[in-house]
Amino acid sequence: MTRGIIYMLSGVRYAELLCVSLASLRRHWHGPVVVFVTDADCEAAVRRIYLHKDCELGVDILQFDKAAAARKKGNYCTKPSVCRASKFDQTIFLDADTVVVAPIDELFTAPFTVTRFDAWQTQGRIMRSRISEWQGTSPAVDKLVAASLERSLPAINTGVLAFERISPVLPLWERLTLAGSHLPLTDELAMQLLTANGDLGIRVLQDEWNWSPKYSQSPLERAKIVHWHGRSMFRKPQAEAIWRPYLDAAIADNAGGLADWAGQYDDAVKRML
Repeated sequence: MTRGIIYMLSGVRYAELLCVSLASLRRHWHGPVVVFVTDADCEAAVRRIYLHKDCELGVDILQFDKAAAARKKGNYCTKPSVCRASKFDQTIFLDADTVVVAPIDELFTAPFTVTRFDAWQTQGRIMRSRISEWQGTSPAVDKLVAASLERSLPAINTGVLAFERISPVLPLWERLTLAGSHLPLTDELAMQLLTANGDLGIRVLQDEWNWSPKYSQSPLERAKIVHWHGRSMFRKPQAEAIWRPYLDAAIADNAGGLADWAGQYDDAVKRML
């Protein structure tokens, strides 16, 4: 049975974050890694990481459907399709703006695993509003909306996922994401709705597997994966302070040649340096 890690780079301004994430991952995982890219600029950036041999990050690059990525809210619509395209029997998906701070093999131990977002829950004001926007999409979706709101369920974030290639959740997630493509955070809310269907057996892990510098209330020392939830998060001094040592370590190791090009794609990294 094959196991591997996949990323998606859809926006070249995330190149430095991806390189730092890869460098942190390689401290804990030495198996295969694939980066899906959605345009020529992203491919060139990842190829720059891949071809640099001073620090062997060892990634493969796969071009993904540019037309799908170009759609409105394309990044949110593309992630489920990228996950379905994984050739590994067991896959972990990581967003580019994550760092791995502990072994992550435990993520492989269930058919489908998602991670919760802090202590947020479906009956909270923000999540209830977001879920309610799906009402009227179809009778089947209306049932999922009702199931999501009738009791308190953990809020889901799709920055960290693990799944088996044969999982029936993958095609359901892809179809539901596309059905809600006109709505915000469509892939995340689609997964939220599916998690309410207990028959699918989706495992929900606590937020130490998807620890947020801004929102998580649990201590950083418990974190296994830290997730910044977008480049704008680095404008927050606390979030920047947590990430900066990983950037400095990747530059010191010249991971993916980062010492030569850090700050070329991301203005926030340029400012830090």
